[in-house]
Amino acid sequence: MKAPITIDKDSPIYDAIMAMREKKISRLVLIEQKKPIGIVTEKDMGFFLLQDKTDRDIDEIHVAEVTKKLVSVSETTKVGDCARMMLEKDFSSLGVNSNSTIIGIITKTDLTKYYADTYGGKNRVSDFMTKSYVSSYLDEPIHKVVSKMLENKISRIIVKNRDDIPTGIISFRDLFRIALDLGMEEFLEDNTRADLSVIFSRKGFLSESGFGAITTAAQIMTSGILSVLLSDDLAKACTILLENRVKGLGVLSAKGDLVGILTKTDITHALATAE
Repeated sequence: MKAPITIDKDSPIYDAIMAMREKKISRLVLIEQKKPIGIVTEKDMGFFLLQDKTDRDIDEIHVAEVTKKLVSVSETTKVGDCARMMLEKDFSSLGVNSNSTIIGIITKTDLTKYYADTYGGKNRVSDFMTKSYVSSYLDEPIHKVVSKMLENKISRIIVKNRDDIPTGIISFRDLFRIALDLGMEEFLEDNTRADLSVIFSRKGFLSESGFGAITTAAQIMTSGILSVLLSDDLAKACTILLENRVKGLGVLSAKGDLVGILTKTDITHALATAE
């Protein structure tokens, strides 16, 4: 486990996004009077902001609106039991308590590190990878790309060229970057106003006109996809995930074709069956 990074329940979502970007993390523990009361994740904020119908900017929405309950386990709980609970309850993290007091947090990243340190040589990437993935094309408009993310309830999407060769990836982190950093850039304009706000750019992602139609996946994606081979040691793949601070890797066949993805959820499955 690790010590949780916290944010006050009355903080705006803007502060949460900035804190996650600065610390390169994907979740924060919500506190009230210094006591943990919930957890907010990058994924949950992404889905909320894209589907929120109000006209509020992200510095007007409190993180408490997006927070989920922080479920905890005892500090003596076995790692395998933690992995199984995360999968069964669809949690990405658990609080760790001692005498009913939260003393830490365990995440899928922690489980990935544990697997890397403990199970070298036990499994191959092919044993636990996800064989299907959702993709879009470089020239596809953003409103279609983001719609696919929402429909499939995923936080990342592979971007390919028209020869079906993967060239990049789009995640909620990329969408936050656009909303926060490029909200005033010319290419976000909707032919109506120059003083564009964060509220405009986030709603514009799903707009079938203006920004959502004229901006392509190629313009906002993160170029390149870190990858491993089907035959690679799963523990080695865990190390690559951790060293590069990414949530997923492309999985290549011996011929170099993308045949699936490997995520920290897949590693959690591996631990759930190993212990």
